Amino acid sequence: TGLLLQHSDDWKLDQKYITSTSLLNIYGIGDQYIAFDSKNHQLQQLDKQIIQDGKVTQKLEENIIAAIYYKSQWIIATNTEVIWLNNRGQISKSMDELDGLTFPIKILGKVEEEVVYKYKKSTINLDTLEPINLNENEVNWSKPTSTQANKEKAIQLTSNNYINFEKVIFDIHAGITTSSIINDIAAIALIILSLSGIILFFRKKKTNR
Repeated sequence: TGLLLQHSDDWKLDQKYITSTSLLNIYGIGDQYIAFDSKNHQLQQLDKQIIQDGKVTQKLEENIIAAIYYKSQWIIATNTEVIWLNNRGQISKSMDELDGLTFPIKILGKVEEEVVYKYKKSTINLDTLEPINLNENEVNWSKPTSTQANKEKAIQLTSNNYINFEKVIFDIHAGITTSSIINDIAAIALIILSLSGIILFFRKKKTNR
């Protein structure tokens, strides 16, 4: 690892990124993942990074709780606000408690041409912010469609935003990404090699006499 670090600049290891999902998982990449689908559209959030229809758009610091596709935009609910995100990944509108919203929002849904959300036991019209009385079966609720396969694809898609080879090699060199047992075995092996070298040196010296 020391030799690799010495030639890091020559081999441009700082410009080459890890794509292995198993290795990225060691660094906690992919701990937070959620996805929503709507016919021909998909919204994903992987560790703050938003992905729309397979394209990396922008970062959202808060975790997405609920989302629904409505009139060519994604309406996204977090713990503190609701955001309207267009197909280019740009925020066109946002609302929070100061605008009259009540949190936490559990889920978003559509009934006829209106968007509603669930707050505690009430169903609230997102446009009027008034509670509405209707049967739960009348609402088309948008639920997460997160799968491991989609998560791995999202990690691959955003892998060049995360960990480069130089960092991984340095962390292995420093023992950060390896378990304590492996580190202990490596340390013991180095001690044994050092001692065996000294023993062999003196044995050779005796035979030469």
